[in-house]
Amino acid sequence: MRRLKNRNKKAFTLIEVLAVILLIGIIAVIITPNILKRLEEAQKNTFLANVKSMLKLAEDNNSRNHFRTLSYVVQGNKIEDSSGYVLDSAGTGNLHGEIKFTSEGSSYLAIHNEKWCATKDVGKNTITVSNYVYDGCSLSSVQGSRVIVPGPDFYLALESPINVNSDRKYKDAITDVMFANDKRPPDEASAQSAIDVSEAQNQSVMAYIIPNDDGKTYTLRIGATGGVVANENLSTMFQDFVNLREISSLDNFDKSNTTNMSYLFHNDGKLSTIDLEQLFADVDEDSLNMYSIFDANHLSYSNPVTECSDIECSLNELYTLLRRPA
Repeated sequence: MRRLKNRNKKAFTLIEVLAVILLIGIIAVIITPNILKRLEEAQKNTFLANVKSMLKLAEDNNSRNHFRTLSYVVQGNKIEDSSGYVLDSAGTGNLHGEIKFTSEGSSYLAIHNEKWCATKDVGKNTITVSNYVYDGCSLSSVQGSRVIVPGPDFYLALESPINVNSDRKYKDAITDVMFANDKRPPDEASAQSAIDVSEAQNQSVMAYIIPNDDGKTYTLRIGATGGVVANENLSTMFQDFVNLREISSLDNFDKSNTTNMSYLFHNDGKLSTIDLEQLFADVDEDSLNMYSIFDANHLSYSNPVTECSDIECSLNELYTLLRRPA
């Protein structure tokens, strides 16, 4: 009797077992990517938190030292400044990279953990995280590496005599300034002098003094791959270029970080050709210092007159003055 009852119990058929397995597989296919995505996102957020921790350490150290330290190397969970002083981070992770600051205190960085790459550009508040590519996460990929900060070598080269028998300086003989979106002049052999004018001092922004066809004057060509990025302070950069007549290709000169253009073209009495729309296209008018950017009785689209030498002008006022006939 008991045997008969056992025989009447219904067992799972092969088709039912396969159906259950198939259902479990479908659920796994749906759920697994979401789980992996959440794990990936968690790892990415942890990496970003560690990078922010490194940046905060560097910023705090700079603040204490009045922004005298401009370069840091990140290794493991430690950060070392340019003097060799090591700062310990509370974060964890095998991090590698660099953090740099402009002389005005704006940071830019490139840090990776061999899976993620974090970058931050000059003047930006956001740190961008992307997939790491071998040799593809360095300051050369960050805008900051294209920041022009003319230093002593730049001005020394411009103040040098044209030749041993001449008192004339290169700066006095420069008639044209042009910006380029590459680092090399059209004919590198023709360059009289080459100067590294990059913030990072890694030759990412190069200036060349190139002889003109007349054999007496020169063109100053400043270039970087992707175009040149200006730092916050451009004051006096082209001051006293007494024979400068034209500035061209300003669309290759990103000035979105610039807040000070005071005396930029001061005492450039022969400057007559410049695209003002390009000059001011990407600047913030409300925060821009244009004090004495041009000399009086100098520079317009045709025959120049401007009254922005001794007063602060809005961009609209400046445009009006520069477009007014002499």
